[in-house]
Amino acid sequence: GAEVAGAIMILLGLIGFGINVNLVSGILIVFGMLLFIVELKKGTHGVAAIFGTFTLALGFALTISNPFSPTLVQPEWILRTLITVVAATLTGGLILTFVIVRAIAVVLRKKPVDWLPTGEGRTLDPIGPNKVGFILINGEYWQATSDEEIDRDNVVVVVDRHGRVLKVKRKL
Repeated sequence: GAEVAGAIMILLGLIGFGINVNLVSGILIVFGMLLFIVELKKGTHGVAAIFGTFTLALGFALTISNPFSPTLVQPEWILRTLITVVAATLTGGLILTFVIVRAIAVVLRKKPVDWLPTGEGRTLDPIGPNKVGFILINGEYWQATSDEEIDRDNVVVVVDRHGRVLKVKRKL
């Protein structure tokens, strides 16, 4: 975040050194687009998209505020165009930021467990028909229940799964 803000400040400082404003605004626009690409590739939780929106708006604002040569365009038209471009850029950037953040949330959402652990496990707690306890199977802790009373430190085999609770039976 801070390094991106610093890069924007350096680009704005170039204007003070006499670099053409149109060149700096073009660099800002390209930099804003690169920030959106970084957001898509790296998933910075919207930080790069927010800075990208700000940078694009700043780049477009600098392009419009300093025409190449004197024109016959009235100053109020330049102001209206500037406001329109900034509003459109901010709106588009906010929509894009929202879409990116939602896409990242979908990707990072925890997937439900949909497989049944196999092999033998060991009971860590006593389990029974109405008593849920923990078992250790394949190095993972699972909640389990059984149709029969099973004491602690018994070897069990998985029979079924209901949600996050396994149904086990004593190994014969």
